Amino acid sequence: MRFELDFETMEVKSHDLLKLENGNLELPTYNKEFDGVKENCFTYLSAMFEHQTLDENYGFDIKKLNACNETYDATAKWSTPGYLPNESHFIANPNGESEDDGLILLTAYDFNNDKSKLIVIDA
Repeated sequence: MRFELDFETMEVKSHDLLKLENGNLELPTYNKEFDGVKENCFTYLSAMFEHQTLDENYGFDIKKLNACNETYDATAKWSTPGYLPNESHFIANPNGESEDDGLILLTAYDFNNDKSKLIVIDA
């Protein structure tokens, strides 16, 4: 859910953001420069337990939600078979000109090799 507070009218608007058929969306991260000051469109979420077959290809995806038009960008998804990402962090480009100009940093457990790795994704 996304909630918007209008301090002039004292109204609260809620938006039911896109849901997954299976699993749930957790561990959101976004550009903090757009927090409460500007309209925040892009949020990056971990799609946990979305895949229902537990095999060597099982893993969680990182999805990019555009809350301004309530869609997922199908081309802006990170997924690697066998990886279970932990909480991600958005690092804004200090010279960036757009909300999604930055990097996503996260650690992911590679259960096929029993190792954790640092993953860097171009947001």
